[in-house]
Amino acid sequence: MFVLRPVDFETMWQFVTAVLARKPPGHVLGYLAAGPLEDMIACFGDYFIERIEHTARRDPAFRDLLHGVWKNATPDALWERVKAARGPEPECGDGLDVRPEP
Repeated sequence: MFVLRPVDFETMWQFVTAVLARKPPGHVLGYLAAGPLEDMIACFGDYFIERIEHTARRDPAFRDLLHGVWKNATPDALWERVKAARGPEPECGDGLDVRPEP
């Protein structure tokens, strides 16, 4: 997990959305989801959850990116909101990664 200082979380959000806007290849999306986005949700999810939900509703690419995020240290109630925001699991071959069986 990245160690983020409180002043970094807005910069991390900007980084995640800027990289996603460039429509990077699948392996980059996997790193983006499993690294910065996952850590941001685990550390500052309460601050970002409304923004995450709003962005997921209007941006299918962001919604798909959320499928590459694992629960990590995210509190249960917050994780339920993340799962709701990302919607149903996409078919394999979406370019993110192979997901383990539940």
